[in-house]
Amino acid sequence: MDLQSIACWVILWMRPDYRVLGGFVIGFGLFGFFTGVLPTPLPQQPQAFAALLIWLAVMLVVGIGIVALRTRMKARKRIDPNEVTLDAEMERIRADIAARAERP
Repeated sequence: MDLQSIACWVILWMRPDYRVLGGFVIGFGLFGFFTGVLPTPLPQQPQAFAALLIWLAVMLVVGIGIVALRTRMKARKRIDPNEVTLDAEMERIRADIAARAERP
């Protein structure tokens, strides 16, 4: 792993979005192709291209994991403390109504 991948994952941790991940993968793929694959001698270009694809696949898999984890963490955080107190209050009101309905 290199510094570009780590920077990408840190940015994804701060802003978890699949579009950002796709932009990073496309951008780094083009950058790696033009700076890593094309300048290599012709006999080694298939190996350089395979290495680029492996690097992009690892970057994509780790990035998907980060985005999925962070979006799940955000979804769990959305429970408002006020909602918890309102739910408890509603449960108490329902219990009062049920107790009144049982009385003749």
